[in-house]
Amino acid sequence: MRNNFIISLIFTLLLISGCVKYYQIPETGKRQVTVNGLLIAGEKPIIAVKESYLPSDTVVFDLGNTSNANLITNALVILATDQGEPDTLRFVDSIYYQGFELKGYTTDSLIPREGSTYYLKVYVPGYDTLYSFTTVPYSPNVDTVFIRSSDTGQFSSDLSVDIVIQDSCATPEYYFIASYGDFYTEDPNCIIFPAPQTFLLPDRNFNCTKYTFTLTVGTHTPDLRFYKANIDLGVYIETLYQQVSQRRFSDFPNPFQEPSVVYNNIQNGTGIFAALSRPYIITINSKKK
Repeated sequence: MRNNFIISLIFTLLLISGCVKYYQIPETGKRQVTVNGLLIAGEKPIIAVKESYLPSDTVVFDLGNTSNANLITNALVILATDQGEPDTLRFVDSIYYQGFELKGYTTDSLIPREGSTYYLKVYVPGYDTLYSFTTVPYSPNVDTVFIRSSDTGQFSSDLSVDIVIQDSCATPEYYFIASYGDFYTEDPNCIIFPAPQTFLLPDRNFNCTKYTFTLTVGTHTPDLRFYKANIDLGVYIETLYQQVSQRRFSDFPNPFQEPSVVYNNIQNGTGIFAALSRPYIITINSKKK
């Protein structure tokens, strides 16, 4: 179940543009290489490599990533740290989970660790070499967790979960919450990520303080996974959320609204290379009354 959850989380993060719709790509020129990589402390790295689309392409964004369109399988993908030898990742095409098909580059011998910086190099024939780096954050500092009956939930069996965070004085910092079950929040600081069961919580309004984050949790939620996201992932999600929110109003565009550019940290290409800490796991079911 643990590895299945990680696969699902990776697809949620890297394929979020995929509530299925037709979308005309506005960029011009030749195709670029797009690299999306998510490192999670303690889990195998997964790097997806594709060619970008052109204005003449009509794209169906596919949440399941089942399409082979523009997929690059002959790249040389190298991952390295300051502490060890570089590792060459292999392409994988045959991991399935609840309708999702995992296609990307991975390795069993280089497992991301909290506090370490990872350097990515991607060679694709006919393109410039792509570079990126990202640092895996440390786990969130959770002071206390309170689980109680909810006063605002939709059902009488709903629970309120208060997560008391001791935020550090580093800024900015981002927290990431994910679960298989049903949960929601009315916290004004939280970004409701445009996919089910994932929230982003920036600390810009409670930096360097103790902060209580409250969630309402549904009946069948087994647990909550509370991560620290690094700045690359936090800025990527914020800018992606802004762009997706603008698309929702595409039938009634605001003429005074500037287009939102999604954060990119892939040199000589496009995409995102980012990281999550190990999760602080909050078990829900066993604590229900």
